[in-house]
Amino acid sequence: MKRNATFLCGLAMSALLQLTAVFNSNAQNDGTQNDDFLFQLELPNGAKPTYSQSNTAGGWGYAAFGPDVTAPISGELVWYKPDTLGCGASTQDLNGKIALIRRGTCGFHQKTLNAQGRGAIAVVVVNGNEATHMDDLFSPNMALDATLPNTTIPAISICRSIGSLAIPEIDKGNTVIANFIFPRMVSAFAGYDYAIPVSQVALLDNVGFSFTNREATAIDSMIAYAEIHEPGGNVTILESALPSIPVGTADTLILFEYTPPAVEGEFEAVFYTNKYTEPRDTLRRKFVHTKYTYATDNLQLQLDGGADRNDLFVTGDLLYQVASMIVTGDNGGVATHATFGVANIDSVYVPGNDLANTLTIYLYDGDADSDGRLDLDGDFSVLEIAGIGNYILTGTEKEEVLLDVTLYNLLGDAGVTLLANHYYYISVQYNGSEAGTGRNCAFTNTANVPYLSYLTEGGAFRQTAPIFLANQLNTWGDRTVVCRLQMEGYTPASVGVKPSLLDDSKYTVAPNPASDHMRLDLDLATQGTVDISIINPMGQRLYSQVLKNFQNGQLNLDVQKIPSGTYMLVVRTAEGLGLRKVSICH
Repeated sequence: MKRNATFLCGLAMSALLQLTAVFNSNAQNDGTQNDDFLFQLELPNGAKPTYSQSNTAGGWGYAAFGPDVTAPISGELVWYKPDTLGCGASTQDLNGKIALIRRGTCGFHQKTLNAQGRGAIAVVVVNGNEATHMDDLFSPNMALDATLPNTTIPAISICRSIGSLAIPEIDKGNTVIANFIFPRMVSAFAGYDYAIPVSQVALLDNVGFSFTNREATAIDSMIAYAEIHEPGGNVTILESALPSIPVGTADTLILFEYTPPAVEGEFEAVFYTNKYTEPRDTLRRKFVHTKYTYATDNLQLQLDGGADRNDLFVTGDLLYQVASMIVTGDNGGVATHATFGVANIDSVYVPGNDLANTLTIYLYDGDADSDGRLDLDGDFSVLEIAGIGNYILTGTEKEEVLLDVTLYNLLGDAGVTLLANHYYYISVQYNGSEAGTGRNCAFTNTANVPYLSYLTEGGAFRQTAPIFLANQLNTWGDRTVVCRLQMEGYTPASVGVKPSLLDDSKYTVAPNPASDHMRLDLDLATQGTVDISIINPMGQRLYSQVLKNFQNGQLNLDVQKIPSGTYMLVVRTAEGLGLRKVSICH
């Protein structure tokens, strides 16, 4: 299928493709985040439990200070003494050792500096008590303190569950070794989305993982396996005999093609090879077939208040936009609703100001020229709009209650017909300029779900769940925002559904086509804020007017500076969203 050309993984069945530093980028100067190493304990009983980075699922949390970890680190894990909180002075010799420090009292950055001063080669902070520091599987990510000098040794945090394995042994005087080791296998992938409607099931050409040769010699005669556990108990095993992998080859994609059965339920892909049998050398990735839902998130809400970065929000012109990419199957279909959640309503809701409380939902065509490359290069304004929706915050939204919003096509009809084997983005945009709070709207999220990068029309690498903040596209490093697309047949929840379309009798536009001026007549039931926009097919706003305390009357829209063409007139009011296709001809 043509769409294979877009994704880096969609090049060949069971392919071997070197893509250095696309997925594992260790040289980022951002502490231990994004370094892709594993934390391993060597316990006196011979056990070697090993953990990946995941601050909410029993893994380790990163430090935003200190150096990147680019090579393995190993040392005896010992308490920082006499103050195990790591805040007080010490005469302890920690040369060659990894300092174990309890959370609390002083900052993580300060603790690490103190241990560094005693010769430690790394720091491990164990999370505090349950009353103040969440559950046994939580590991805090550790912030940079800009008032302190940066550290020269790395630091991570671990949850109480991991600490409970090491601390009793250390307290008994037994030796516990801590290792920062790099995996040979990372980034398990299976599908374009975590969840896909069963009607859209098609060939998956991005089932696989990334492999790095960490040996001193080339790796020969390696066979890679993908063991797919399907709903109902059937297991499909795919295998690929690989060519020789040279020394130093990093981030090599090992890929399989797989067409799953069109049945609802959960699938799990298990990846392994014939060469390596340690637990770290088996990867797992789940995906699900749903009745109607596309989701890049993992369908399990992470209720931690969302991603709140007001500093970036202010420097980014008070605009925050989240999106999820979806890929249709052979059947196409009709998209009817967008689903998302708001995590910080108390911070952003402005009583009595509908415009300030407006969230705009866009369904974008991700490949308008159908060349197999994603069009998202600069920001979302370069994409063509296929559908639109509107949600006005009520002040009662809860992070755990997801909201459904009806999507309308550009003719104003409910539902948007999707092309088969095509890329789209479902997106939610918050503009905080009217609210004036300086706070971003934090959206409900889940734990981070990794996906393959894709190559855009302009040659940039993007992820499937992009976020536009601080005037640039990025992704949160440890979470995926909930932004789902629902297909025809979906029953929206009763909470959060807002009537989105303004009745035709409430507004008229003339002349249409227009040359220099266009008249908009509005007849609303009550006074309120009216936001009028003319947008081009790429979503760019070419005309804008905001009226406060407006109810009815005729408005004159000066369109002399807008080039001849066909556009969308968008009228946002408290009574709904008006959409009208208009033409300008000079």
